[in-house]
Amino acid sequence: IRFDLPITTRLERAGQKLPPGGGDIGKAVLAHFAAMATGDKEKILATAPPDVRAEQRTAMEDPSAKEMLAFLAETTPTQVQVTGGVVDGDSAVVDFTGISGGDKVRGSIDGTRIDGHWYFNNTSTSSGGE
Repeated sequence: IRFDLPITTRLERAGQKLPPGGGDIGKAVLAHFAAMATGDKEKILATAPPDVRAEQRTAMEDPSAKEMLAFLAETTPTQVQVTGGVVDGDSAVVDFTGISGGDKVRGSIDGTRIDGHWYFNNTSTSSGGE
């Protein structure tokens, strides 16, 4: 049996491309990373989706949370610049570059719009921000 199928090396994401800098979604991503980098519990909770905020607040009351918040602040990319991404309804994937641990990184982060506000999770990064 022989199959004549095209082999694609690049899979396009569904949705509309974000404008340069990411527009409002890009601004929300920058605010998200800025809050994470502070290690400040209240700033971080302000960026959490409403449906998990109470659970996260409880987790952050645990004595070991101080170490987790410090680790989060230490590992969150800084000097973040939005380089692209797509939005499809109330979902977005935003591409970015930044600095983490003194090294350039590039990555993406998933976003969900809830009641008109963007919330982000599932950050993935790799070294090399060029």
